[in-house]
Amino acid sequence: IVGELQRKFITHMEFACKHSEVLKAAFDGPFIEGKTGVYNLEDVNPETFRLFAEYLYSGKTTLLHHNCVDQDLTLVQLWVLADRFLVRTLQNQVVIHMERIRQSCGEMRPGCWDYVYDNTTLGSPLRALVAEQCAW
Repeated sequence: IVGELQRKFITHMEFACKHSEVLKAAFDGPFIEGKTGVYNLEDVNPETFRLFAEYLYSGKTTLLHHNCVDQDLTLVQLWVLADRFLVRTLQNQVVIHMERIRQSCGEMRPGCWDYVYDNTTLGSPLRALVAEQCAW
């Protein structure tokens, strides 16, 4: 269940658990997710989860937005979600997308900086990337 409107996404547990030890522990352990087969992500944007699910199945992500502001924020949110579930290969893919967008659109918008700092911890590689981009 994703987002404030509690949109339902159906994702096969095998794919989720293959890519994320966090999800594997949740679904295979004694937690509510293991009993119900449902993982609630009410703080996640549905478009962000769509990209996450796409990665779980295909190993790639396809951006649907065609403007720089939406792409920046969606990618930052996706990186944070991948960090939450320890999907490092997705985080790396997101950084590649972010660099391509930076080259065509320019620097990341300040609103994204706030999201990064509100949703990452000290020493986060995403924080370091944003700080480097802002400094140059």
